Amino acid sequence: MSCPLFPNQTSRCTTVLALKRTSASLSVLGCIFLIFLIWLFRKYMFFGQRMILSLGIAALLDSVSYIMGDIYPEGQLCDAQAFLMSYFDWSVLCWVCCITFNLWLLAIKRVYRKEYEKWYHIVCWGIPLIWAAAPLFGGHYGPAGVWCWIDNNSYVWRFAVWYVPLFILIFAMVISNSYIMWKVYRQAAEFEGTFNQERETDSKLLKEEVKRMLAYPLIYLVLSICPLIFRIDNASHKHDSTNYPLLVLTVIFGPLQGACNAIAFALDNETWRRLTWTEIKLAFQSRSCCGPGQVIHNYQVDDAVPDTPGQSPSSSPSSDAGSMNPLT
Repeated sequence: MSCPLFPNQTSRCTTVLALKRTSASLSVLGCIFLIFLIWLFRKYMFFGQRMILSLGIAALLDSVSYIMGDIYPEGQLCDAQAFLMSYFDWSVLCWVCCITFNLWLLAIKRVYRKEYEKWYHIVCWGIPLIWAAAPLFGGHYGPAGVWCWIDNNSYVWRFAVWYVPLFILIFAMVISNSYIMWKVYRQAAEFEGTFNQERETDSKLLKEEVKRMLAYPLIYLVLSICPLIFRIDNASHKHDSTNYPLLVLTVIFGPLQGACNAIAFALDNETWRRLTWTEIKLAFQSRSCCGPGQVIHNYQVDDAVPDTPGQSPSSSPSSDAGSMNPLT
C-alpha cells in the first residue's frame, strides 16, 4: 500500500508503524505482567485491585488493536480494525473514569460502595459499544493515515464520538483528581500527631490508597496530551501536510497506557516488596495448595481486607455497611 500521509516519503510511514507497534507491544507485555501479578498474589480478592485488573484487560485488548493497525484499503478489514480501536479506547477511558469516581466516593464522600462494581462493568463494557458502533453504521470508518479509524473526511464525527466527550471527561478528571489530592493531603495534615490514633491511622491508610489508585487516571491524562494536540492540529490543517513530529509522539504515547500502568503497579510499595524470589515462590506454592476461596496468610499489614460476602469492613469509620473502608 502507498503511504497516504507521506506519499513521497514512504520511509516515514514505515517508521511510524514500527514505533506504534513497538509501543503497543510493550503495553501488551506490561498488561500481561500486571494481570499475572494480580492473579499470582490473589489481589483480585480486593475491590480496588479488581478495578485495576479490568483496566489492565481493557488496555491489553486496546494494545492488540493498535498492533493490528496498518495501512488498509477501505473494506471490512479496515472497518473491523477501526471498530476495535474505538471500542477499546473507550473502554480504557471508562475504566479510568470509574476509578476516579470511586476515589471521589472514597476520599470526599467517605463511603465504600463495593456494590457499584457490577455497574462499573456495565458502563465500561457497554457504553463503548454504542460509541464505537455509531460510525460503523454511519459508514464513517475508513483509512485514517497509518491505521483505520474515522476517515479523514469525517472530522465532525471524530469530534462528536471521541474528542468532545474526551475533552469533557479529561477536564472533569483533572478537576476531580486535583481536588481529591488536595482534600486527602489536607486531612492527613490535620490528623497528623493528634491524640485520636484511630482517625490518624484511617487518614494515613486513605492517603496511601488514593496515591495507589490515583496513578492510573494521571497516567491516562499525561499520555493523552500528545494525541489531543495532534488531532487538533490535524483538524485545523486538514488540507495541509501532516505534522510528522506530532504524529511520531502520538504513535509512541497513544498505545503506551498498558506499559505505564504496569510500571505504576509494580512500583506500588506493597507490590514492590513482594517482587522477590522468596515471595514469588511462596505465592506459587499458595496457588498450588490453596483453594480459590482461601486467603493468603503472608500478606503485608497494609494490604486490603479481602472482600467477604456478608462481612462489613472491620475498620470502617461507621457501622453502616456502605461506609468507607480505606483498606479495600
